[in-house]
Amino acid sequence: MIVEIKINYDKCTRCKECVKACSYGVLEWLDDLPVVVNPKSCALCLECEKNCPVNAITSERAVSAYDNSQDIPEPLEKHIELFRNASSHQY
Repeated sequence: MIVEIKINYDKCTRCKECVKACSYGVLEWLDDLPVVVNPKSCALCLECEKNCPVNAITSERAVSAYDNSQDIPEPLEKHIELFRNASSHQY
C-alpha cells in the first residue's frame, strides 16, 4: 500500500506532535518543519492526523501504477471516515 501524506505548512504551527506520534518513522523534523521521509512505511494509522492540533496533515491511500494492491477494505475506509468526521468537531 502506498500512502500519500500531505502537510499544509500554512496551517502547521511547528509543534512537532505529528513527528512524536508517528511510530513508523514516516515523519522527521528537518529544518524546523515536519517532513515526510519514508511514506512507504506508513500504516495509515492516522496518528499524525489525530495528534495535529490544527489539522495540517492529511493521509490517504495513493493509487500508483506500481501499486497492485486492492482498494482499502471497507471497514478501514469506514474507520478513516469516522475519524475524520469526529476530528472535525471541537469539544
